[in-house]
Amino acid sequence: MVIRLLDTTSLRFSAFEGEDIPEYVILSHTWVQGEEVTFLEMKELVDDSSHPAWGRSGFRKIEGACREARSYDLAYAWVDTCCIDKKDPTELGEAINSMFKWYQQAALCLVYLEDLIDDHSVLGKLGDCRWFTRGWCLQELIAPKTIWFYDRYWKCVAGKKRLCQEISQITDIGPAVLNHELSLDLIPVAQKMSWAAKRRTTRVEDRAYCLLGIFDIHMPLLYGEGVEAFTRLQEEIIKRLDDLSIFAPTSAFLVAQPNTNNMIQPCDLLATSPEAFRNFGRVTFSDRLLDGTVYPVTMTNHGLHFTPQPVQAIMSWDYPLYRLPLRCQFGEPGEHENCLYLFLQKVAPSRFVPVRISNGLAKGGDSAMREEGLYVITKVTPSAKSLITTSAKRFLRLEIPGDVQVGVEPVNEEKNRSRWDHSRRSFFIDSVAITPSVILDLRKLSRMIGTTKHKDSRLRHYPNKHVYVSCILYPNDASGALQVVQLFHTEEWEDMKNDTQGEVVEVPDFFLGGQSESRLRVFTVMIMAKIHKEEYGFTVMLSFKACKEKRDDRVGIYRADINEENDNNRRNNYYKN
Repeated sequence: MVIRLLDTTSLRFSAFEGEDIPEYVILSHTWVQGEEVTFLEMKELVDDSSHPAWGRSGFRKIEGACREARSYDLAYAWVDTCCIDKKDPTELGEAINSMFKWYQQAALCLVYLEDLIDDHSVLGKLGDCRWFTRGWCLQELIAPKTIWFYDRYWKCVAGKKRLCQEISQITDIGPAVLNHELSLDLIPVAQKMSWAAKRRTTRVEDRAYCLLGIFDIHMPLLYGEGVEAFTRLQEEIIKRLDDLSIFAPTSAFLVAQPNTNNMIQPCDLLATSPEAFRNFGRVTFSDRLLDGTVYPVTMTNHGLHFTPQPVQAIMSWDYPLYRLPLRCQFGEPGEHENCLYLFLQKVAPSRFVPVRISNGLAKGGDSAMREEGLYVITKVTPSAKSLITTSAKRFLRLEIPGDVQVGVEPVNEEKNRSRWDHSRRSFFIDSVAITPSVILDLRKLSRMIGTTKHKDSRLRHYPNKHVYVSCILYPNDASGALQVVQLFHTEEWEDMKNDTQGEVVEVPDFFLGGQSESRLRVFTVMIMAKIHKEEYGFTVMLSFKACKEKRDDRVGIYRADINEENDNNRRNNYYKN
């Protein structure tokens, strides 16, 4: 990139590139409306002693910077007001994308504080200077290796190293960063964003553009896009960095409102401005990053795609949640009680919406899982709201008594797993025929059902420890919605998969007899399933009953007839293990 420098003696411009760039002074200051000197005006006034720009305060700043540069034996200076032709959009875009590097490579940076007056309390007034509130001045503070601060009358106050502690208190930027002892790459995105939270820019787009260098991002400038500029910046950061702290603002808890039950609220995944990161200045990376596991994140037209990674399901019908670790926390690494999480709700197969929650819901959770194909909606648009509302009426819920704990997982077919919502123990259903199915793990069941004399340790040693619960739903059946439920033991399920070429769940091409109830006895435990219609869709109610041991229980499983009145029929449906 070509840099245009100002000759500190003749005040004429010269362009340099690459290794030919000489040492130069760079000026950092705050603009004054109507007083700054543009590129064209600077070219004109050197040959026109009557040019009105000579009398502006902006020109006096340029003169002061050039005078100080000469005192350091530096022949060139760079001043943002006049060294960029802002009427050329291409040059402006390239300059803004290069500006951090220009400040970084300068031999010396002069910070001119126009509102600082030299007196005995000058250091105490440093924090009141407008320079510390401007967005563009953030990179101008961090990038240069050497900075000298000047007051209104161009009297040198002190250097950055001497003022390091005072500046750190004013800006909340650590001394190690200010002194170039800590690389910006080692600092979480959320913490770097917090540095800009209290700073302002004249144009809303510049709240994003002034941070390009801080995050080492290059992107085109589109003045007129408004807050979308900050969205684009975050998307570019996501592409470049494996840093989930960028989602930290969504982890902030909802503020309790009187007379409301607002426990969960859908929210956008990305912030609209740096101000959202105001309270995340103490965020540090988690020591869990050291395990070397990589979880790529990519932007798609279905939302942000997270590759399979540990997600904790907080199981509740009323407040179902998923908790995704952001691999960062408040305070020092190892303080796991202060870890940050992205909270999600599943709203469709493989699709999730970010939510903010009340503090009381944050500590729940009873199962860790890996969620395949995690697509997170980035913006709660009207169409996203419609999806959330519609999906709330399309569930097949698996209801298990509260005093029973049994392992539940969806049958391992792709569509079946994507429809399964572990937090609700439910399947998403739609207007087409589907066959949702789950596996019940019986290994825990023997410790949960019945009294001590009815506990059956054989379940723990039973080689096929699973029972399958399968349903058929034909929502648009001509005779009305057909709902079928059936329980299978492992051998039956495998036989049926063989009969249907292994696509039991993909295609509803098997018939279960049209029954809405099913029973299956496993040793001394009777498992019962019943399906019925609900306002939100369907419920399959499971119940577990301890039975007295019978002579034939020693051989394992048999299917129980619904009436159980015809003993012969029951024995005809008998299956040996």
